Amino acid sequence: MKVLYVSSGDDYAALSFEEKEFDHKEIWEKARKCDNYLWIYEDEECCLEIQALEFGEVDSEFIEFVRNDVQDYDACKHADFYIVEE
Repeated sequence: MKVLYVSSGDDYAALSFEEKEFDHKEIWEKARKCDNYLWIYEDEECCLEIQALEFGEVDSEFIEFVRNDVQDYDACKHADFYIVEE
């Protein structure tokens, strides 16, 4: 499973990432080419730290559990993960 983890020192990094409507596959490939698989995106509105991660097979029910029962709603506005569809 390919994942993008988006965070920042700025507030609302995940929301900013979503507003940009990036192509997740393209961003994942770009981040994989960077040191520590971490790509820094910066423009006049925000600075985002986007890390490309890869895991073995992860059950979709587990992801749903994390999103619904573990992840804090307010915190995920600032840092969140996005599944890269293959």
